[in-house]
Amino acid sequence: MEEKVSFEKYISNKNLPRFADKTLELIQKQELQGGHGVDIFATGHYAVRKVNNLSLWENEEWVKDVFGKLKDFDGKENK
Repeated sequence: MEEKVSFEKYISNKNLPRFADKTLELIQKQELQGGHGVDIFATGHYAVRKVNNLSLWENEEWVKDVFGKLKDFDGKENK
C-alpha cells in the first residue's frame, strides 16, 4: 500500500479530511482488486448530491450516513 496522504492542512471542514483519508484507503484496496466507484457509493452520484453544497459536510446526519456506507463498502471488499 502507498504512503498515507494527509489533507488536514488543506481542508477546513473536519469531516472532509476523514472522508478523503478513508476514500483513498478504500480506493487503494479496490484498485488492487480491479474495482472502482467508492466515492459515488458513499455520497451518491454527483449529479444528485449537489456537489457544490459545502454545507452538506456540516450536516452530521448526512456525514454519519456517508461513513456508515464507507464502513459497509469496506466490509464488502474484505470478504
